[in-house]
Amino acid sequence: MAIFNHLDYQGLISSKEIVSRLSEHGCDLALIKKLPKNANDKNQVYFHHDASLLNSVFDMSFSERVESTSQTKRASAPGKPITQAVFNEFYWLSSDGTLHKTKKCKAIVYHQYPEARLSGFQTEQGEMPQSMSVEFTKSEDLLPRYLVIGATQKGIAIAMMLVDPAEEFRNEFIDLPLFGSSKICKRLSINELDISGSEKLRKILTDSVAGKTLKGCRFDKTGETIPFTSTQVHGYTLEHACGIIPNADQDGDIFGIELKCFTTKKLSLITTEPDGGLYKEDFAEFMKTYGYLKGDDYRLTGLHRVNNTNSKTNLT
Repeated sequence: MAIFNHLDYQGLISSKEIVSRLSEHGCDLALIKKLPKNANDKNQVYFHHDASLLNSVFDMSFSERVESTSQTKRASAPGKPITQAVFNEFYWLSSDGTLHKTKKCKAIVYHQYPEARLSGFQTEQGEMPQSMSVEFTKSEDLLPRYLVIGATQKGIAIAMMLVDPAEEFRNEFIDLPLFGSSKICKRLSINELDISGSEKLRKILTDSVAGKTLKGCRFDKTGETIPFTSTQVHGYTLEHACGIIPNADQDGDIFGIELKCFTTKKLSLITTEPDGGLYKEDFAEFMKTYGYLKGDDYRLTGLHRVNNTNSKTNLT
């Protein structure tokens, strides 16, 4: 007979109990996934083909892990860096209503498959739901499990592990709508208002930035606050106030949104360096074709406007 702990919810009757418990902690919605037999902390939990679904509602920090060494699967890509999206705050909600913060719950993105898998479910006290253990998934007493992850307006994740819920909940789960483009993850609305990422960011800016005088600072790679007074002080200080560790992630800084801070009329919204074509194939030939000579060097600079020929490059 399986032995559970205080992080396993047994015998839940209906989704009303989920709504009641998560709303007490400020959650607006919850994502629910029925777990397959082999889903555990070691094998990780498949959630989506990338991190966009999670990043749209949760506050996450992106970084690159060590390069892949796998050669066992057909789509293995040894030598290619692996992306990870770490929940800045992820808690397990105990059956007694208390919160237990995880050490580093994250979504690991395997671009070659593609898929994003959750791992790192242990709390700072070294606990996790017993139903997420390898031992449980190998036992003969394996029961139906559902992973529920609630989201607050600030993107904090509060999770519940349901074990063998009642038939009423199982039927409710079937009728719940899918979340976004997911084919396996259901959405449970906790408040009637559907709070978008923009509204969540607006609340953070209102609470932490608006009307406040902030000292120049930033996060280092480990998440520690350090003073900062260089030319990019405005952007780094804004990111710090929003709890964002500096990154070069293509999915945006927070809730899928890219923050920009500017002090001049001109603002760069995108990286203007091409990632294909002649520029990538033969940079020297690209410069000779589209650039202009200045001394012994080819250059490609200046402001180019639509339908106006640039006098240096003869490009429009």
